[in-house]
Amino acid sequence: MYTLTTRARGNPDLGQDPNVPPHGVVNLALYAPTLLTLQAKVAAWIATNNLGGGNWWTGTTVFRLETTTNRRSGRSHTQSVLIGCMSYNGRVWTGNSIEVLPALAAPQEG
Repeated sequence: MYTLTTRARGNPDLGQDPNVPPHGVVNLALYAPTLLTLQAKVAAWIATNNLGGGNWWTGTTVFRLETTTNRRSGRSHTQSVLIGCMSYNGRVWTGNSIEVLPALAAPQEG
């Protein structure tokens, strides 16, 4: 399972306050079984909220959730493992700038 918390900010190029999300935009915690599905969910959130690259919060992090079970106690523990950061175009990068997932193809006009 993968997770990312969407984060939008006002676009200063449009006179919006970069310290707060644009009016009506709600940041969400998204979960998906694969990185590709997570990428698609983020793209849908961007489209629904009519956001541009200037609204994207740089450093939006992607985590993989891993659950382990203690054999003795039977208790489960879930931890978040950092995968990298997602760019506005959906590309996922590690901290060493290694591409984990390529960008989404740009939508075709017409």
